[in-house]
Amino acid sequence: MKIVKKILLALILLSFAVSLSSLLPLKQEFAVMFSPMHTPVLLAGFIVGGPMAMVIGAVAPILRHLAVGLPTLESAIPMCFELATYGLVTGLVYKVSHHRGRSIVKSVLAGMLAGRIIWGITSNHLYHYTVSQIVTEVFLRPIPGIIIQIFLVPLIIYGLKKIDKIK
Repeated sequence: MKIVKKILLALILLSFAVSLSSLLPLKQEFAVMFSPMHTPVLLAGFIVGGPMAMVIGAVAPILRHLAVGLPTLESAIPMCFELATYGLVTGLVYKVSHHRGRSIVKSVLAGMLAGRIIWGITSNHLYHYTVSQIVTEVFLRPIPGIIIQIFLVPLIIYGLKKIDKIK
């Protein structure tokens, strides 16, 4: 993919990551539950590759915080690490295994798991979260978003592959 096209796609995905949250009421609970910033970052891993998706994931929470004040800065900092990991791991796993079947779902699951682990480590380090707080915040509260991402991201990527927009 030509670098200019890749950069433009990255900017579009970054704008989705920052603005998709606007479709939900401005409440932290909805954002945690549905994780709207996560989906564009996962898609970026497939579309523009892991390294560029990592940058998108790292800056999206801070840009969103600067624009509307949500996520709070306390939430945005661990999210930067989480989403950067989402994008990087999803892109790298897909790059290594895209010639095998089920690589899209494996890539999404690997990126999500790695990102959530990084969020837990970061939150524990910065804010001394307990294991039960981390499990609740990372795996229980966002269940609707996790389910949506596991189904929606592969559907979009399969569709893009079918029309030869990505490899």
